[in-house]
Amino acid sequence: MSKWGRFLLAYDPLSDLLKMDSRVLAIYGGKDTHVLADPNVVVLEEAFRKAGKENLEIRVFPDANHFFQKAVTGAVAEYAELPKEFVPGYLEGMTDWVLDR
Repeated sequence: MSKWGRFLLAYDPLSDLLKMDSRVLAIYGGKDTHVLADPNVVVLEEAFRKAGKENLEIRVFPDANHFFQKAVTGAVAEYAELPKEFVPGYLEGMTDWVLDR
């Protein structure tokens, strides 16, 4: 495994996120099989709450896979078969969030 691959697998971004004073938008796909939404949402909410930070917003797109495509299962095998477009609301939601800040 490459040096980058080892770093990627070992890196826990939570400590870096908690150092940030800017607002944080965490976006998850509900059918993502690489980064699971439910456990990550719980960890983020708990960590930000314990740190007394209120700069976190979380959005979960229930039908989205890792690439925020509308997915059936979220499995890697279906990536190539899905339309090459984001789930409804993804781009608009990010744009609105950025412009509101």
